[in-house]
Amino acid sequence: ADQEGVEMTTRRSRTAEQKEYYGDKVFRTYRSWTDMRSRCNNRNHDYYKYYGGRGITVCPRWDSFKNFLVDMGIRPESLTLERIDNNGNYEPRNCKWATRAEQSLNKRNVRILSLGNDRLHIRGWAKRLGIDPAALRYRLKQWPLEQALSLQPIPGVSLLRRKQNKL
Repeated sequence: ADQEGVEMTTRRSRTAEQKEYYGDKVFRTYRSWTDMRSRCNNRNHDYYKYYGGRGITVCPRWDSFKNFLVDMGIRPESLTLERIDNNGNYEPRNCKWATRAEQSLNKRNVRILSLGNDRLHIRGWAKRLGIDPAALRYRLKQWPLEQALSLQPIPGVSLLRRKQNKL
């Protein structure tokens, strides 16, 4: 237990020293860089299976934090590092700083629906139609795609309420 306490204290001290050396804004960027590299390179990282284990790599240029900082700039507060193509590698043309909300839509399990030239996720279509995402999911189970994505709601009538009343 003593050894573990010493190790944790040393890690905290190192982190505090790095933060003081780099400054808060650059340190935030540095943490994004180290986290990215760990997810891809450290087999013991909790999320390695979702990154390095899937073949996601970090470009050799970003082995250097300086190069990463030049390419990405300082990480804005409340944004995180996102790969534009979720199946692509970490490299300058495939990364940007994004909000958590943006990132939640760039996941493998997000369903993209296409109608004509429009491609949106369920929340995007629901917002465009002025209905709740749950109502759109219900429509998609019951109706053809074109009908589900094109019919405007009838004011004051909820598909979910009608369904619950029938139960």
